[in-house]
Amino acid sequence: MISIQTSTQLFSAHEFESLIETYRSSLPKAYKISVSLKNQIHHLAALHACLIAGKRVFSENAFQNDKERVFVRELFNPDQVIDIELSPQKNKLQQKQLDPNSLLAIATSGSSGKSKVVLIKPKALIASAKASCDFYQIKSEDLVLSPLPLNHIGGLLPLWRALESNSRLRIAENGDWETALDDKAQFISLVPTQLQQLLQSNFNMKDFKAVIIGGQALDKKILLTAKEKSIPISLSYGSSESVAILSATKPGDTFNGSVGKVLKNRDISIIDKHLCFKGEACFYGYQEADKDVLPFDGNGFFHTQDLARLENNELYIDGRADFIYKSGGENINPKELEDYFLDRSSLKEIHVLPLIDPYYQNLNSALVSPKNKTTINEILSLNQALPSYQKIRFISSPVVITSGLKLKATDMKEAVNNSFFKWNLCQVNSPIKDKPDLVFFHGFMGSSESLKDLAYQFSNHFNIWTLDLPFHGNHLNHHYNNWDDIIDEIACLLIRFSNLWIYGYSMGGRLALGLLDRYPKLVKKLILEGTHPGLKTVEERKQRIEFENDIIKKMNNFDTFLKEWYQAKLFQLNDSQISTLIAMTKNIPKSYEQALKTYGLSSQPDYSSLVNNQSIIALSGELDHKYQMLWANSLIIKGCSHKASYQDPIQVSKLVLDHLAH
Repeated sequence: MISIQTSTQLFSAHEFESLIETYRSSLPKAYKISVSLKNQIHHLAALHACLIAGKRVFSENAFQNDKERVFVRELFNPDQVIDIELSPQKNKLQQKQLDPNSLLAIATSGSSGKSKVVLIKPKALIASAKASCDFYQIKSEDLVLSPLPLNHIGGLLPLWRALESNSRLRIAENGDWETALDDKAQFISLVPTQLQQLLQSNFNMKDFKAVIIGGQALDKKILLTAKEKSIPISLSYGSSESVAILSATKPGDTFNGSVGKVLKNRDISIIDKHLCFKGEACFYGYQEADKDVLPFDGNGFFHTQDLARLENNELYIDGRADFIYKSGGENINPKELEDYFLDRSSLKEIHVLPLIDPYYQNLNSALVSPKNKTTINEILSLNQALPSYQKIRFISSPVVITSGLKLKATDMKEAVNNSFFKWNLCQVNSPIKDKPDLVFFHGFMGSSESLKDLAYQFSNHFNIWTLDLPFHGNHLNHHYNNWDDIIDEIACLLIRFSNLWIYGYSMGGRLALGLLDRYPKLVKKLILEGTHPGLKTVEERKQRIEFENDIIKKMNNFDTFLKEWYQAKLFQLNDSQISTLIAMTKNIPKSYEQALKTYGLSSQPDYSSLVNNQSIIALSGELDHKYQMLWANSLIIKGCSHKASYQDPIQVSKLVLDHLAH
């Protein structure tokens, strides 16, 4: 290695050797040592010193938070931690050879999310570096960039590649990967999220000899963008167990779906469709508590969970066996569905995951980017060509990750399930085969409980569902930007239904109208009670904003406000009914304020063009003259006001069912 540098430091090979000796001569007698130094050059020198001295050394992320630090130290259980930077001494390195019995320890969760400590011997580090240098033809005049974190194998191997090729190495500083960038470099290793950011910033990469992509699969659209910019992309496949790159495509090769040819110093075999490998450039084993586990078969092969095939000496990864799950008794391979949607839509990213379901065991959910009207409608359309068990039944936004890290399946599963369960979507009757699904949208200050008396009246004719709309019931402490954002989120929730009917009361009816307008392919029929189609003039909207602001002020004294609210002429309720409704209303005025600000009537677009839409059945109370005027063809609920579904749920259901029967 000629030199190693960050944006503010430059060490020649001799200076780096002196730094290694500084740490080697100061090492404690302890065998298990964890290194956690924020100065990344010092961090590498301390690791190297430990490997020379025959230690078992763990490469920690010095920039992790306290909770993460406690977790990884419990995982590795070091005897001592090196976390104090030493001043470089002008020492000549007394011993350059790495002790063959020393072990580099790295925490990894792979794709599965189950944390493990991977143990790697120095000979494997050297063999992997030699194979990479030979494959990419790294020369002494080259500059190698390493923006990946030093607690990952992809961030550590560039040091050994630089040592092997006698080239220059530039690494990230203070945990900021962008400080490692230099457009005069020849080689750089990135994960897909980093590549995407560099493409968006127009960072010059076309003069690189190789831009090596690893960590996870690269989206085809990003790959095509890189190809259009003449960037020499090399797709690689590897893991901590394979000591970084196991296989790779040559820089600039035409993409054919493979992850390239297997590099030297490794042998692979496909056993029961699973990728297995062994060789000099492979890991030693796992540390589990105080024991070392050597997970190899009788022929020395390590069996991965990756489903793979070998064609024309090129390796293809078809998914992971431990990602396959059951939905309605059928096996679901997420990668097959991900490829299907990516190839046919404008999606840049999709992760298909199991969503826990009491009836089907799992339903297919998708974390997607971008998530907007276009992509949601694309998924709706593409769903139609899939068999029932393969359809996407819930959509959520992707997990936000730090660049340089791999998405963990456990994090994604947790995110998608949390995103779903906030809605409290529940079926209130036993499933009825071949019947439509009827979802009840409650009104302002209501919840999933509000319309259950009415919902039960339809239970012989529909599969009945209730939910908590945003800022109501248990659907609290979540951020929504505006009206369209909420409509999009509702569409992502209800995409599970292929024959969707919605009963919307007042505020809930307005949201149902928005859904029909924005996603007509999703909604079969709307039953709207006391629903305003929207304000037509600027003056009407101005007056409504004033009215909603007045409500917000009055809610500061919530008990008084509730009495006044339910005593309004609009509802025409008796004292007993008022008392019951007050008792049912959850005391969360700040959340109701958020609801008014985000999707109050003043925020709603004008949907008056939908008033005569054949997909809508409008209902109005006989005493609710205002809403009768808004819907000229509405069915009239006798003796009732704006609270008809509460006042007489039997009459409401009979009126609707009789209408449908004719």
